[in-house]
Amino acid sequence: MDRTEWPSGPWDTEPDTHFWITAVGLPGWVRRGWAGTWCGYAGVGPSSDFYGLHYDDAYAVKGASLDVHGGLTYSGGCSYPDVQPPWAAWWYFGFDCNHLGDGSPTSKRGIYRDLEYVKREVELLAAQLVPPLVELLAECAEETS
Repeated sequence: MDRTEWPSGPWDTEPDTHFWITAVGLPGWVRRGWAGTWCGYAGVGPSSDFYGLHYDDAYAVKGASLDVHGGLTYSGGCSYPDVQPPWAAWWYFGFDCNHLGDGSPTSKRGIYRDLEYVKREVELLAAQLVPPLVELLAECAEETS
């Protein structure tokens, strides 16, 4: 990411990409989009009801609320050069922080959504992509009876 035209700001100490395992055990990652604003992603594996779905269809999954900054704007695998296995093997749902009211390193308008904000949103998204514990326990009880 070319930052030569960016003024000094909170982005000076932030990386352009960050990967981690979310609190619910799903992969999370963030990267800067073309305007220097953040995009955030949470991944699901093949056993998930969400796996392979377009983000518009994900809202129809039973019990899904999928409330995230600006709404979902991405679903799919990852073919970005900075994404390597095992991260590339998941199906991701993502959002961006380049909406009306969002700021960027090159714009004086809107609120700049920093790395910590976007990581919190990814954590919230990941938690919504995992079935509630009550459902998991009910499935386990059905399988053992």
